[in-house]
Amino acid sequence: MEEERLATHRIYKLESKLSLMGLSADDWLVLAGSWILWLQTWGMFTHSSRVQLLLSVFTAGATFLAWRRVKDRVPSGFLRNLVGWLAEADVYHAGADVYCMPHVVDTRAVMRVIREQDQGAKRRAHRAPAAG
Repeated sequence: MEEERLATHRIYKLESKLSLMGLSADDWLVLAGSWILWLQTWGMFTHSSRVQLLLSVFTAGATFLAWRRVKDRVPSGFLRNLVGWLAEADVYHAGADVYCMPHVVDTRAVMRVIREQDQGAKRRAHRAPAAG
């Protein structure tokens, strides 16, 4: 019973060096940035400040929740490693396989070898003395 209860609890990562109210610095940056972005975006389309604030709160909250889901599922240092990999474009390149050597296998020959192995195993089984 207690194991089931423990399995349902969320596991928190403790990699962050700085946290405020349980949120790391990048979480606060995403929250503040999305708030400012959505506030300005909704300000262009609405003329009521209350509607603008409500829409900004809900969309910034949804953006933050999406960020948390992505952050929890992506390995740590992923963005840094991705940027480093993209910056080294001349090192990694996709090209044709120059040393392509296909292996052609005759299925009849393979089946013949399998049959011979099966017959050899049967012969050895008949020759083996009965233990008893």
